[in-house]
Amino acid sequence: MKTESGQAIIESVWILLLLALLLTLIKDVIQPQNIQQQQRIDRSRAEIWRFGLPAQASDTGDYAFARQTQKVLGPVAQLTGLKLASDNLRLLTKNEEQVAMARILDAWQAGEPGALSARPALLTPAARLNELGLPQIQRLLSWLHFTEEFAPGQLRWGYVNPDATPLELECAQKRECR
Repeated sequence: MKTESGQAIIESVWILLLLALLLTLIKDVIQPQNIQQQQRIDRSRAEIWRFGLPAQASDTGDYAFARQTQKVLGPVAQLTGLKLASDNLRLLTKNEEQVAMARILDAWQAGEPGALSARPALLTPAARLNELGLPQIQRLLSWLHFTEEFAPGQLRWGYVNPDATPLELECAQKRECR
């Protein structure tokens, strides 16, 4: 009987020593490495989200989705003149201060306020008509007394209103439409 109780005490002491060793290992080795790695991730994230091209990063269009979209968007760009960039993958290289990261940029957004209406207007079927001189013909036709609706202020070809809102949104705000 004494042998069995002595055996249980020795096993309990060994288990407690192993737990103490494991907790010491976590506190002294694993936790500092975890903090250091998280700091590297935070520095990398701040670098890749910075406006402009960081020194350690490069932009590329060499990935599968960009190659496939170029097959579709190539003819659209030729027909409309709309430039939709595909080199929008930013790669951050790995070094001792940072970890490797990748980010897809928003390269298709409008870069200036005027582009909010000019870029979507290129996708309308009548956009090319404006380039071919239709507004001048329209202006000449509007001088006739029975074609007043052709006046340049009345009928606008390829016009996109960026401030237009759907009726559903207006109804949700006013709650008077139904």
